[in-house]
Order: sequence, then structure tokens, then C-alpha cells
Amino acid sequence: MTSFLMVIFTLLFFASIAGIINPKMFDKLFKRRVKRWMFAVGTVVLLLLIGVTAPSDPETEAASVASVTSSAERSQAKVDADAKAKEDADAQAKKESDSKTKEEAKQKEKEDKVKAEAAEKAAKEAEKAKKEEEEKAAALELAKNPDWDKSEMDALKNGNPQLAFQMLEAIGDTAVTPTTVKAGSVFKAPWNYYGKPIQFTVDVAIVQDYPPDGDNYIKSEVVGQTPDGTILDIFSMVGSGDIQVGDQITVVAYPVGIVSVDNKLGGQTDQLALVTNKL
Repeated sequence: MTSFLMVIFTLLFFASIAGIINPKMFDKLFKRRVKRWMFAVGTVVLLLLIGVTAPSDPETEAASVASVTSSAERSQAKVDADAKAKEDADAQAKKESDSKTKEEAKQKEKEDKVKAEAAEKAAKEAEKAKKEEEEKAAALELAKNPDWDKSEMDALKNGNPQLAFQMLEAIGDTAVTPTTVKAGSVFKAPWNYYGKPIQFTVDVAIVQDYPPDGDNYIKSEVVGQTPDGTILDIFSMVGSGDIQVGDQITVVAYPVGIVSVDNKLGGQTDQLALVTNKL
């Protein structure tokens, strides 16, 4: 194709040259049917066609192909590298996300375990506290309403003084309403009055204080006689204060039995044993 165009181009080129050198001969030859400029234009057009259709230099073409191929390979390599980088980044992100998720799950499990242990401990402590409170309340109620020994009158043997001390400790400062009974009636049947506050008027014959830091409930003792001649032995949980022998006092106390003491004549005297927390 290119060779054919070269032949036509040559003919047109020389014809155009001839038309320029000898116009009269050109016009006579073509009888003015063809203009000289047509040959010139045809020559230019054929030159352009030859330039377009002419085969390129093999080395240049190979270099061009190689350049295009290299460019394509570089582009593909860049695409592959970008894809690989994105894949690696996604994999790393997923790995970090999975690691973070696992760590958070472990942390949550640890926190849940700590919370569960704390809740269990709190529940046990609450149950223990409740049980202790119930036991304390039961013990307090039992102390307020002791089971008196009514079969043994001897206050040193029946354990009633200890029960009375615990009862008064449980009652504390709670106000009580004492009854007034003749001391002789109480002396005759003390078991009928266990746990009941009774008011007595006493002429003090003996008063004795005991060490305040001792473990014993008894902090003082007052012995005296009531108007009806009954001798009282009062064990107090508080000191005697300014009470002196010969004083007449009024005291609210709880009967706990009878005590026998030696008298100066060699015999024994029975006394009504009482417990109080106020003098």
C-alpha cells in the first residue's frame, strides 16, 4: 500500500513540478481540465497518507511497544502493590480488631468475675450480718425475758442474779414502772416476782463499792432493812455514789432469790437478794 502511494506521489510531484516549469505544456497536455493546484493538493495529501501508512522503524516500534508494555506492567505492578498493601492493611486492622475484641472480652470476663465474686461476697456478708442480727435480736429478746430458775431459792446457786444482770443490760435505759409490794411478801415467795421491778424503802446498814474496772457486773452492794423488818441484800451494777450507812434510800430492784449470811451470834440470817442498775 505504501509503495503504491509512493508511485502516485512521485507522478503527482513531477507533474506539479512540470506545471510550475512549463505551464503551457501542462495546460495543453491536460487541456485545462485539471488545474495545477489540484496536483499540488494531491501531492500534499499523498504525502500525509504515506506518512500515516508508512511502517515504522522496527527498533522504534519495538521500543514503543516495550515502553507501552513497561508502562502497563508498572501500572499493573502499582495496582497489585496497592491491592497488596490494602490487603495487608485490612489484615492488620482485622488482626488488631480481633486482638482488641479478645482483650476486651477477657477484660469484661475478668470484670464480670470480680463483680460476681464481690456480689457473692456481699451476699454472704449480708446473710451473715442478717443472721448475726437475728441471733443478736433473739439473744436480746431472751435476755429481756430470761428463763428463771424457780426451783432453787439460793441466789448463789440458781443463776438468777446473772440472768437479772443480763436482763438489765438488755433493757438499758428503758423506763420501767415498778410495783409496790411489802418486802416480807417478796421474801416469802421470791419466785413470784422474778423479772418484776419492785420499789423498796431501805435503811442502809452496810454499803460497799467494788473496783469499777472488774469483769464482774457487781459494782456496789447495799445491805439494809425495810420498814417491815425484811433484810435486803442489793447487788448494784453502778457505784453507791454518796450513800452512807444510816441513810434511808428508795430503790427499784429485781428479786433473784435468797442469800444466807453468818451473823454475829453464830447462826445465819436469810436475806432477800435483789439486783438493780440504779441507786
